[in-house]
Amino acid sequence: MDLLVRFFIAIEQFQKIIDYETNDENGVEMRMNLLYGHEVDKVDRPFHAGKINTKSNADLNVFFVNRSIFGFTLVELLVVVAIISVLIALLLPAVLAAREVSRRVQCASHLRQFGLAIHGYHDVHDSLPAATARVITAGSIAPNFSCQFHVLPYLEQNSRYEAVINSPVHLSVNSNCEAFKGTIPFLLCPSDPSGTTPGVIEDIARCNIMTCRGDFLINPTVATHAQSPNNFARAPFMVTTSHGPTASAINDHRYFWHTIDQVTDGTSNTMAASEAVSAESDISRSIFGGVSELLMPQDTIPGAIYPRECLNQVDPSEDWTKYRSGVNISSGARRGNFFTDGRVTRSGFTANLQPNSPACVRYVTADGTSQVPQNRKGFFPATSLHTGGVNVLFFDGTVHFVTETIDAGSPDVKTVNLPAGNPLDPAGPSIYGIWGALSTIAQGENKTLP
Repeated sequence: MDLLVRFFIAIEQFQKIIDYETNDENGVEMRMNLLYGHEVDKVDRPFHAGKINTKSNADLNVFFVNRSIFGFTLVELLVVVAIISVLIALLLPAVLAAREVSRRVQCASHLRQFGLAIHGYHDVHDSLPAATARVITAGSIAPNFSCQFHVLPYLEQNSRYEAVINSPVHLSVNSNCEAFKGTIPFLLCPSDPSGTTPGVIEDIARCNIMTCRGDFLINPTVATHAQSPNNFARAPFMVTTSHGPTASAINDHRYFWHTIDQVTDGTSNTMAASEAVSAESDISRSIFGGVSELLMPQDTIPGAIYPRECLNQVDPSEDWTKYRSGVNISSGARRGNFFTDGRVTRSGFTANLQPNSPACVRYVTADGTSQVPQNRKGFFPATSLHTGGVNVLFFDGTVHFVTETIDAGSPDVKTVNLPAGNPLDPAGPSIYGIWGALSTIAQGENKTLP
């Protein structure tokens, strides 16, 4: 409002400059205008602040006829354009901000729906869905199907689920299958511009909603995520065996997977899911979807990695949103590109780096040159295009907006793949601050959102 007042004052001052008083050759006072080049009065300038000179009705009629011929003056046109420009400048940021707030609210709504689906699954199967699980298609076992796939019947997508389970041909998580294609709105965040476009392989639907995989290092290429009884004790969607249920026990989950009762840290203090921006391509250099590679020799603790090493992959000159020039991008990560695939790069997040941090995978090798898949370990943070943080679903069904500055411990503490030992005790509290504590289910941290 103050800007508009100043603007109109400037217009008034400009009017006083171009209108001036002088005398004609007979010494009669008259008012002149620099732009018009002739004598003007109040009628010629209806908004002028000077004296009102009276005219007869006939004169007025002649004047308005002439004005209709000549149209707007240059000053009037400039004033209108300037006013419109000022209004656009004032209103556009507010409109854009309102649209983003709407998208963030809708994203939170989708997370709530996902939470209801998880609880619906639990009511039927007496367990939580697993991060990765086998299904039987055409009489043979297909591994790696995600939690997101298994809750489809509770997201009004039962036809997709049944088409896979009853398929006459064997299907994998990246098969060319119509039931995998298109978009599934409840798994997307409207802020992700790539969300409604097909994934990079077989047009499989993308997902932005990511299940919580705890606070330990994860191998993205192995379906089991290096699981063990210790890892199972920390993360909500992990299983106790190497590959989940066997074919004969495919529908009997309670012996392998967690239940809500095992979330002893409290359902209001334990994350179930968050969000991540999907990779727009195989070689995305943005931290929002892209995954960088750390290639370095094996050190004394297998799989050890500093969170700082991952943070150092980012270019500060790009506003900390892109990886540095020369950093290798993991072309196979395809974050969020397969809603069907339960491996962490496609459908999960870890809580060892703050939200909106870069993701990275380290190739731990003997000579620093070759790539050994079984030695890959990495961090895969939650990310979003919302301003300043991410939406997070908790097991009590509530959704909170968590800022990207939340306490996540020191990035200079070396971490190891559980259950390798120090400094991260497999049965102890998280070393990743409040953020890490919210990702574990039974470590007794007693941490809550600030």
